[in-house]
Amino acid sequence: MAMVVVVVVWMGFSRDGRRGYNDCLGIVLWVMLLEGVIWWMMVANCLLYLLMAALLSFPKDGACTPMSEAPFRPREQLVEKQKYFQSIHKHTYLKGPFDKVTSVAIPAALAVTSLFLIGRGIYNMSHGIGKKE
Repeated sequence: MAMVVVVVVWMGFSRDGRRGYNDCLGIVLWVMLLEGVIWWMMVANCLLYLLMAALLSFPKDGACTPMSEAPFRPREQLVEKQKYFQSIHKHTYLKGPFDKVTSVAIPAALAVTSLFLIGRGIYNMSHGIGKKE
């Protein structure tokens, strides 16, 4: 914010000092006011969010509610549920049939294309192709 104030004050003065002091001071005050209002709105929003989270975390009747499910599941159940989302026995870079395309072919094509364009640009610059006269 101090940088904004310095730049606006410096821009408000001309060499002979006749122009812009009151306008510049008004702009500085408005910038400071708006930044202060925005800052306080962000603080109020964060405090309201924390208050809501604290109020919603307490049970309604004051007693502890029972858990909806057991904290641990058997490994067989986990493996069955996770086989749809991740292949546990494979490495992370060999997961599905399209991973060869997304992790190898597309980056290789991007690298080859960018190297070709850079090489063509260097060739054209060294031979004066495309130079305006």
